[in-house]
Formats: sequence, C-alpha cells, structure tokens
Amino acid sequence: RDRLTSTLNDLKKSYVDLKAVQREQIKRSKTLEQTLERRIAQRESVEKEISQAEKIAESAREAVVEFATQRELAERVATEENALRNIEELAELGVISGVHGRLRNLIKVERGYEQTIEATAAGWLDSMVVQNFDAAFTCADTLKRLKLGRIKIIPLEELSAIKSINPPELRGVSGPVSAFVKYSKSYEPAVIFVFGDTLVTRDEKTAFAASRSGHRTVTVNGDLYEAGGGFESGYYRAPVDFSSIIPSESAVKSLDEAVRSLQQHLAKRESDISFFGEEIDKTRMELTRLAEAITTLEGEIARVRRSAKQTRQNIRRIERYMQGVNERLEKEKTLIGLQRAQRIT
Repeated sequence: RDRLTSTLNDLKKSYVDLKAVQREQIKRSKTLEQTLERRIAQRESVEKEISQAEKIAESAREAVVEFATQRELAERVATEENALRNIEELAELGVISGVHGRLRNLIKVERGYEQTIEATAAGWLDSMVVQNFDAAFTCADTLKRLKLGRIKIIPLEELSAIKSINPPELRGVSGPVSAFVKYSKSYEPAVIFVFGDTLVTRDEKTAFAASRSGHRTVTVNGDLYEAGGGFESGYYRAPVDFSSIIPSESAVKSLDEAVRSLQQHLAKRESDISFFGEEIDKTRMELTRLAEAITTLEGEIARVRRSAKQTRQNIRRIERYMQGVNERLEKEKTLIGLQRAQRIT
C-alpha cells in the first residue's frame, strides 16, 4: 500500500508538471501565432509598398528619359535661346559690358497690337540690344569661341541717325509700327531699326495696296506684306519661351538621383521581404514542432491520468482487502479469548 501511495504521489506530481509544461507550450504557441500574423502583415505591407514604389520609380525613370530627351531636343532647337541666355549671364557677371538686354524686354507693346509687333519684328524681338559695335563684336566673338549659336545684335550708337518712315497719305494707314510701342528714349534707335520701316494698316486690302507701292505693311491681325507684293499670313501662335520648357540640367540630375535613391530603397525593402519570409518559415516550423509537442504532452498527461486512476483503484482495493483481514483477525482474537476463558473455568 505504501508503495502504491508513493507511486500515486509521483504520478500526481508528474501530472502537475506536465500540465504546467502544456500551458507553457500553448502560451508559446499563441505567441508564435501572433508573431506569424504580424510578420505576414508586415510582408504584405512591404510588398504593397514595393509595388507602389516600383510604379513611381518606373514613372520617374520614364520622366528622366523624357526630360533628358526633351532637353537635348530643345537645346538643339533653341540654340538661339541658349546663346542669348549665355550672353545675358556673362553681362550680369560683368564679363561683357554694354549689354542692355533683349529688345522684347526693353519695350512695352500697346494693347491689341501684340500680333502686329510680333509679325513686324520677324524674329528681332529677341535681338540683343548693345551700346555700340565694340559690345556687339565682343558678343559675337564670345559666341564663336564658345560655339554657342547665333543671335541678332543691335548696336545703339551706330544706329542713332536712323529715322522712322513717313507714312504715305493713304486711307487706312494708321502710322509706323514704332508708334504703337512704348520705350525709353535711349532705346529709340533699336525700336526704329526694327519697327520704323513698317506701316500699320486697318485691313488686308490697304496693306496689299501699300506694299505694291513699295511700303512694308502689317495688319492688326499680324499679316505682314513686304514691299513689292510678297506677304506672310496664317494662324498666329504666341512665341514659345524655350527657357520655360527646357528642364534645367540640375533638375534632370536631381530627378535622376531621386530615382537612384528610390531604387536603392526598393532593393533594401526587397531584402526585408526575404527576411520576413525566412522569419515566417521559421515561425511555422516552430509552430509545427510545438503542435507535435503539445500532442505528445496530451498523450502523456492522459497516460498519467489513467495510471493515477488505476493506482487509486488498486489502493482502494488493497484497503478493502486489509480491512477484511483486520476484521477476521479481530474475530479470531475474540474467539481465542473466549476459548481461554472456558479452559480456566
């Protein structure tokens, strides 16, 4: 009986220990399941981030190519703009003196005559106004040496004697184009040189008639008639400011650097996905191992419970047996006592 009781105590202790291990394993399993869900969510989040970032990167790469191509094309087309810009920058730095700026920026056109002025100038609105021939030759020599392109140049001092045309007495002639431009007196030679030989007319018929008489004429709508009869007409389109559409070299470079940084970030995030994938695989393996361990523990706990139950049954059976033995012993003792008493009497 004592041996069975000791065995039962051992079984009870094993049962408590096994239940404690089981609870710990179940707790560990739940923690791993939460970790697994978190890792999967992190991986999905990073995958979504990468997907969106790849779209942005692709768009940015296309933009870099487009900007670079646009700049290259625009630079080929806008060689005059580049040349003008370089002369202006050199003048601002003091490298070239006597440069006043583009004619376009030195005058103010009367409202309603923008097309007239643009057509009359025939490209001379973007001419560079300088003080004299020395400044003009310096600009020209600089452009040649640096291979920057060609521009139109107007030296003021050498044109100081030029006069505006006297309008003929023709009905429909409004006057010389220079009369519809406001400017500083110091820039008058440039204005007269570009606009002083052309007359503004109210309609095409008058313009054509005046041109046949040897006058260069222009309508308010911008139809230009050269002296002798040839004319330029069609739909008027505002001049393109190439400086506003050419992406700067620094802008293209900055965008390219941004694309590279984004690509590096994508590469890092790709490695993060690999890390999350490895962590997910490890966690799943650990969960599988724990599930197997929990199943084994459950079997062991069930076995210990059965053994404890069997041991308790054995103890009760032995106790009943011992009780019967003790009862028989008591009867025997009582019987022996009676027999002794009878012999004495």
